[in-house]
Amino acid sequence: MSKLDKELVHEGHRVAKKFFASTSSSYDTVVNITTFGQDAAWKRAILDLLPAGDYRVLDLACGTGILTFAIASKVSSVVGVDLMEENIRVANEKAKQNGIANVTFCTSAAETIPQQDNSFDFVTASYLLKYCDIDLVVKECARVLRRNGVLIMHDFTYPRGAAMRGLWNTYFKILRIVGVFTPSWRPVFNELDNVIRQSKWVDELMDAMKRHGFRNIQCKNLTHDTASIVWGESA
Repeated sequence: MSKLDKELVHEGHRVAKKFFASTSSSYDTVVNITTFGQDAAWKRAILDLLPAGDYRVLDLACGTGILTFAIASKVSSVVGVDLMEENIRVANEKAKQNGIANVTFCTSAAETIPQQDNSFDFVTASYLLKYCDIDLVVKECARVLRRNGVLIMHDFTYPRGAAMRGLWNTYFKILRIVGVFTPSWRPVFNELDNVIRQSKWVDELMDAMKRHGFRNIQCKNLTHDTASIVWGESA
């Protein structure tokens, strides 16, 4: 058993590995299309909370580096961490091809961040919370953040309004049909809806942040409550 396998401390890790085992090469395009461009808008909302300057940022669940590279254009250095080795390979290739020198990537679970204490000004994550042990992740983020550092987390949320839920349910029915013809994305299209419905990540995250000493915790709902951002300052 590899070190990474031993770090799979949460059932959500197995779900993520099942979902994204063969999606790295098409991830950027599919995410943009299936969110109707909202993925880019949500990432801009994260970027709006990050000032430009001489800052060091940790991007958890970095995937193929979409958010990581956007952050790199604003700050001095970024470290991207992801559970999937293939995602890290693709991200490294993109950095090399585009000559982006202020990013580095490594493979790890977010619950066991391989970085030193008090080493980052910001920690970000997009689409992580429904796949992880939130309390352990927040504890690790508190450890690696410098004093007054900021944690910024984003993910999908199941909408509350009846009209949006109707549109949501119809959309995922369509995605399940599309999945019949796209084998690499079939597990995501078939099962992501249920994972999002079951997740209570916003409340769990805000509670965990309070337990681990974060302050000025805020939440912003996005795109008719289909996603949210939560952020707060470390002690």
